[in-house]
Amino acid sequence: MKKIIFLAFLMVISASPAGANEINISEIESKILNQSRNIQIYLPANYHSAKQSYPVLYMLDGQNYFFHGVTYQKTLKFVQKTPDFIVVGIDMDIRKRRELLGYQSPMFLRFLKDELIPHIDSSYRTSKERILFGWEMAGGFATQVMAETNLFDAYLLASPTHISKQRIETITPKIKSYKKDAPYLYFTQGEYESFADDFNALLTDIAPEDLNWQYTRLVNDDHHTTPYQTIYQGLRNFFSDYPPMKFYTLNDFVEFGGMQKLKEVYKSRGQRYDISQEIHDRTQFSLLITAIKEDNLESFDNFLTEFTKFTDEISFPVWGSDWAQFYMKHEAFNKARVVLDKALAQFPESAILHADMSDALVGLNKKVKAKSHMKKAIEYASLKADPRVNVYKQKLTQL
Repeated sequence: MKKIIFLAFLMVISASPAGANEINISEIESKILNQSRNIQIYLPANYHSAKQSYPVLYMLDGQNYFFHGVTYQKTLKFVQKTPDFIVVGIDMDIRKRRELLGYQSPMFLRFLKDELIPHIDSSYRTSKERILFGWEMAGGFATQVMAETNLFDAYLLASPTHISKQRIETITPKIKSYKKDAPYLYFTQGEYESFADDFNALLTDIAPEDLNWQYTRLVNDDHHTTPYQTIYQGLRNFFSDYPPMKFYTLNDFVEFGGMQKLKEVYKSRGQRYDISQEIHDRTQFSLLITAIKEDNLESFDNFLTEFTKFTDEISFPVWGSDWAQFYMKHEAFNKARVVLDKALAQFPESAILHADMSDALVGLNKKVKAKSHMKKAIEYASLKADPRVNVYKQKLTQL
């Protein structure tokens, strides 16, 4: 296991440039536990360059699962499925673990509540949004945390055990009392496990609609492999409002609520994650492409007017070409010219943009200027061995 953890550490460190992230291993002197506790802390790659606040994922049994939390943070953020978040690994002494999560659990809970969490919140820019992960006995302990406190906004429990009769009795009134501020709960069991069956039955029977909870029996997983799916899927579920929205039909967009609703959703998203409240580039792009696919000029024009970044700051010349060609398809040559003027200001040596500008000017009956742009298209295409150069030469002869 130590070898696996060390390899995971190397993977995490090598995935980013030096200094881009930070992992601290520190000791906290606990008066409550009367002992030193090893705490591992991962800060996102942009922590020192940004000013935002971050959610925190607390990993019980950090000696086994801390680096899994870090890896999921990096990979899920890379594909924009979750925001950046801090990861805190709480190491457990294997010889004392059963005592600490068992009959000493009230004391360990006080350590989390009165020492560890205040230390993390005062030392780092946290958003006060917290997630707790626990496996096996730590999962059972998490149900006690959920019953007795409001410390966490989400609980991810893998193969939770030791959900005793006392813990069931304690958490029952708490479950019944949940309103809109209820936490998210996700727990799993392996294919042949039954430790949490009573807990699942309780939730099925009494959980109010305001409690967002999910239970999954992981087929082909056993007691020791459930943590990996639990962390991954639990994080995705809890941060389900973070991924950029995409619309595959204009009708979907209309039924969703249109532009006003979209702005409201992104405002709420920005407030939750302390990030930009602007509509995400991917969402804007998906709407523009959908309008083109459905050949809806009115919607396309409205989107491009709203999403000025896709004309004022385009990333690739081909985007300006796509927008202009769609306008020209509908004989909106003036609009095409406006788009191309902005695109050429950003990419003055783009052959395809000069060729499109020539076509737009022909549509506006400005053939002299059209010839000038087509000549530039041929010049720049020739310099880059662009295979379209012969097409441009043919067009020039027709002007």
